[in-house]
Amino acid sequence: MLFGTASYAQSWRLINPDSMVLLPLKDLKHIAALRSIEGENARYLVQKSASFSTEIYHLREAIAKQKKALELGEKLAADYRVALEDCNAQTQKLREKTLKLRPWATIGKVVVIGGSVATMLVLATNLATK
Repeated sequence: MLFGTASYAQSWRLINPDSMVLLPLKDLKHIAALRSIEGENARYLVQKSASFSTEIYHLREAIAKQKKALELGEKLAADYRVALEDCNAQTQKLREKTLKLRPWATIGKVVVIGGSVATMLVLATNLATK
């Protein structure tokens, strides 16, 4: 069956077994039209395939760029995580140091306030005796 022309084959005659067939003009036009349509379809499919190929290429490039950006983001997140852990460790050390120095700060306040009060008392007694 050639291009769906089984009904036309009854009026066809084989003239030369290798190269020639006698057929009605209507059948020949029909076959030519089918071949033309087939050729146009083939060209269309080739063009479509080429456009899909370029689209796939661009999409692969975009995916590669996204992967690089994702890897960079993951690396930055890991670096920031390490920096945050260091910062938390330093904060903990400073809190411990603050807890150790708190009694000394209280002693310093008492000394300063006591010294101020003593100085005021000494001044008041000196001024009162003169």
